[in-house]
Amino acid sequence: MDNDDKNIDIEEDACTVTCKPTGGNLRARLGHKIKWRTRGKDFRFKLVFRIRPVDGIPTPPVPWPFGTNPPPAEGDNSTGWVSTGSFTGTLAFEEAVFEYDVYVPCPSGLAVLDPMIIVGK
Repeated sequence: MDNDDKNIDIEEDACTVTCKPTGGNLRARLGHKIKWRTRGKDFRFKLVFRIRPVDGIPTPPVPWPFGTNPPPAEGDNSTGWVSTGSFTGTLAFEEAVFEYDVYVPCPSGLAVLDPMIIVGK
């Protein structure tokens, strides 16, 4: 992985989800990889993406920031349930803004965190 690729650590404790660094928010570039990985303990998670319209930044045609690498698992905007401990996607847009939710099953239902990913030059 080159220095511009990004890792986001997902942690869950007592049905509270956190992402590090900076709460899961980041800036990355076209062609760079973003890897979400579980930390602290092994658990399943799901990422669900959506487009965030921002004035002056092109709006992508689909709510999936990775093109076909990898293809979305559910519909056109979700990883599906990841049980391998990590998910990696290669950014397919030069300029766009995406939001995403992190879902983690926990004893009282689903723990949800809603950080944002920013793709740009």
